[in-house]
Amino acid sequence: MLPLKRVIAVGILCAVILNITLLGSHAADEAASALERAETALASSYLAVSEAEKAGANVTVLLRKLNDAGLFLDKAHQEYRVGNLSGSIYFAEISYNISSETASRAIRLKDLAASEAARNFWFAVATSSVSIGAIVFLSSRLWRRFKHWYQAQERELVR
Repeated sequence: MLPLKRVIAVGILCAVILNITLLGSHAADEAASALERAETALASSYLAVSEAEKAGANVTVLLRKLNDAGLFLDKAHQEYRVGNLSGSIYFAEISYNISSETASRAIRLKDLAASEAARNFWFAVATSSVSIGAIVFLSSRLWRRFKHWYQAQERELVR
């Protein structure tokens, strides 16, 4: 019976080691997945902020948020390298959340900047048209007055 107890003990020990290895592998996969997801979110957020800036939006606050997301992502990578998988997942999730929020804010700012640019364009068209009309009208009135004054001066010279 002694060998049977050893076989059972060795079997249980192997099962525990295998379980710990699989759990560790699962946690490592989860941490790597969280890091990849955070990196992707940060990259797409950067592109969204860049497009918002091209549209004329003020993106200073968004760039600060992206910087924060990058710092948390860096912290997540550091935790992953030292083997703190739960810390790595935690910081990667923070980075992902900041990046996602920043991307949605950048999209809203881009749309707002585009509509404001269109409104400014039509305002410029309208004010230019009114200004040109006023200049033409006033020029015509001044020309008539000048013409009338000049003809009156000629008549006086002829007398």
